[in-house]
Amino acid sequence: MSTKYEYRRRVTHRCGHQQNHTLHARCRQEADSWAHNLRKSDCDACKEKSKRIAEDAISANLPELIGSPNQINWAKAIRQRIYTMLSRSDHYKEIAACCQFETRASWWIENRNANASVIFAHLSGHKRRAA
Repeated sequence: MSTKYEYRRRVTHRCGHQQNHTLHARCRQEADSWAHNLRKSDCDACKEKSKRIAEDAISANLPELIGSPNQINWAKAIRQRIYTMLSRSDHYKEIAACCQFETRASWWIENRNANASVIFAHLSGHKRRAA
C-alpha cells in the first residue's frame, strides 16, 4: 500500500465561494485532480443551505402531482430543483410560494428549463384564479 500525503488546496467552487480543503493523495497530481473535481460542486455552506431548502420544500406541503408514475417522479425532481433555486433568493420567494398551484406533472416537465419570469407568470395566474 502506498503512502498518502496531505495536500492543502484553496478551491473556488461553482457557487463562487472559496473553501480550504485538505486532500490525502499519493502525489501532487492526484491532489490537483481532486481539487479540480471539487470545483464542479457547491461549497459546504451552500450544500447545507440547499439541504435546508429541500427540507423546507418537503414541509411546504406541495400537493401531489397528476400524471403517469414516470412523469410524477421526473416532475417532482424538477419542481424540487426549481423550488430550491427560487427559495435561495429573497427576490424570488414569492414565486417559490406559487409552486403549490401547479399540479400537472407535464407542465413541470415542459417548463424544466424556463426562466423565472415564465414560471412566475404562469404560477401567479393560477394564484389569481385560486383566490
